Amino acid sequence: MRGTIVLAFKELVERDFSEVTWKEALKQCNLSTEKPISPKQNIKDTILYCIVEKLRELTGLELNKIFDAFGDYWMNVYAPKHYPVFFEYSTYARDFILKVDCIHQILTTQFPRSVPPRFSYTWEDDKTLIIEYHSQRHLIDLIPGLIKGTGRYFDEELEVEKISETKVKVKFKY
Repeated sequence: MRGTIVLAFKELVERDFSEVTWKEALKQCNLSTEKPISPKQNIKDTILYCIVEKLRELTGLELNKIFDAFGDYWMNVYAPKHYPVFFEYSTYARDFILKVDCIHQILTTQFPRSVPPRFSYTWEDDKTLIIEYHSQRHLIDLIPGLIKGTGRYFDEELEVEKISETKVKVKFKY
């Protein structure tokens, strides 16, 4: 995965906890606390898994709370600052969510070695979307938090439920 994901986690932890908490998580994962991470750097998935697990231990938060905090931070702070073009032309959460697979396809062409997750969409009814997550990373637990963060960004209340290891259900209120 790209370093940008780890950098967003770093910013979130330093903002909501402390730089000490971030450095301790890195230290417990046998990672350098001095070597900077580049957004374009390829990071092994196991590094993120380790960091998140150590953050769970250090903060006492449940994993879903960490993932929800990350999703909110990514969608409301990090991504709008670093990737504003992807937010253009979306007025509603529904519009944005349906563009995420295209965004990941664009990123794949811009960064040839990148392998972001892909998504397919099925409408259960006019207000209920089933999102199927396609990735070998097994990070589906990040998706509900990212969707909730999308709802907050667009000031919409969304009901989000992980329904399997590859699917998330989103109910739109409008």
